[in-house]
Amino acid sequence: MTNYSFKIFLSIFFFLIVGCLSNDFYYLEFKDIKDGWSKNETLKFRFTPNNTAKSLKILIRNDKSYPYSNLFLISKIKFKNRLLIDTLNLDFEDEEIDIFKTNSLGLKNYSFILKDSINFDADSVELYLQHAIRSGESLHAKQNINGLLNIGLLVENIE
Repeated sequence: MTNYSFKIFLSIFFFLIVGCLSNDFYYLEFKDIKDGWSKNETLKFRFTPNNTAKSLKILIRNDKSYPYSNLFLISKIKFKNRLLIDTLNLDFEDEEIDIFKTNSLGLKNYSFILKDSINFDADSVELYLQHAIRSGESLHAKQNINGLLNIGLLVENIE
């Protein structure tokens, strides 16, 4: 098994174990990012909610080659006849240090709340994510960003 494959396997295994320990866990999916994330590439997540309130979290896994301390994301949540659009500035430096953030393999794992306590009351929900990271004072997003390994969506039941 290559070093890259081992890192991905270990990270996915870790998130599955942690996620499955919680009885509030409802949905978890990761999208692998290979050879960088193009600004034109949209990550799509789709799940079928029940009629309870949900918390949506974005999970990000990167390695040492990621050159930024944050990530700008454009999120679009579609359900029924509604479309919620938001631009997120996910700041990696603001998070408290814990054992889940860093490890000896050089991987970093982050979790950010996208929506908290939302009830979709719909048959299906689709989430679309695009990056909008820029360098310096540039008005245009970078064409491709490297160092991101996976982007995930964790949906938890709220009681």
